Amino acid sequence: MSDVAKAEQHRGKRWGSLISWALIVFCLGGGGYYAYTNGHLNFLTRYFREASVAELSAHDIKSISPGTIVELNGGIEVGYVRQTYADRKTLKSKIVIEFNDPALANRILVQGTEFYISSARMRRAGPQAVERLLPGARIIVVPGTEGAAAKTQFTLSSQLPPDPRITQESRRITVRWKSVHGLQIGDYVQRGGVEVGQVRNVVEEGDWARVSIAFFGSQQDSRNLCVAGSRFRVDRFEGRKLEFRGLEREFFGPVVWLMPGDPSGDVRDSFYGEESLPLDARITNTSPRVNVTWHAAHKLESGDW
Repeated sequence: MSDVAKAEQHRGKRWGSLISWALIVFCLGGGGYYAYTNGHLNFLTRYFREASVAELSAHDIKSISPGTIVELNGGIEVGYVRQTYADRKTLKSKIVIEFNDPALANRILVQGTEFYISSARMRRAGPQAVERLLPGARIIVVPGTEGAAAKTQFTLSSQLPPDPRITQESRRITVRWKSVHGLQIGDYVQRGGVEVGQVRNVVEEGDWARVSIAFFGSQQDSRNLCVAGSRFRVDRFEGRKLEFRGLEREFFGPVVWLMPGDPSGDVRDSFYGEESLPLDARITNTSPRVNVTWHAAHKLESGDW
């Protein structure tokens, strides 16, 4: 073969290599751009879902370590923490969670799913119930709506997890007070001494405090609690012992006390709470009332019997 022929052959091979590399770069670039614009790197999502893995971002994970249990909001164990590390770019801590069942992971890893941390601390079981110490930290997961879009990266909430009796279908309302007297997320709503809901958010709005309340069960279950004329008051007797007929009762409040209005009234989702102390549970909207005038009340206060 002549030198000219060899040079032509070498030139052809070089151009072939360049064209091959150009095609590879084009395919990778085009595929990456398509993945980014049509689902934000869906191939990563598929990898995580196939591996039953999710990643949480958090500011503080001192109580979380590899092996920490992940459970549904109700006590069913569904996974564990596989790894924790610090993200130097975002300056946040990352938690890698692996689920025990891939099918269950596919149900949980969707838009709307929320993750909470339940620390080893005293937690109220009810306004008059004995508090108990939880056995170590847990990550609580509340699944989003079934069939929602897939998602594998979440933010770990610093709030208390919702009561297990609260679901995606539960009724939610807003009550505004001038002062909430220490009311916070996780406190309960009672009707006649029975828990019917829980405080899920407290936000200051100028001179008012906006309190978000979620009721237990379905919207139909709580329909008669949220009607025109329903009254909401905050029990401020936190840690105070009251004596009634020789018996001492200790209130762990604050608690929202609810007195429903007429069941035939219109359903509402926004109320203004009353500032006075809550009435005894035996007093209803139809209970008779009288006014008494004294020259001296001898330090009589609202709420005394």
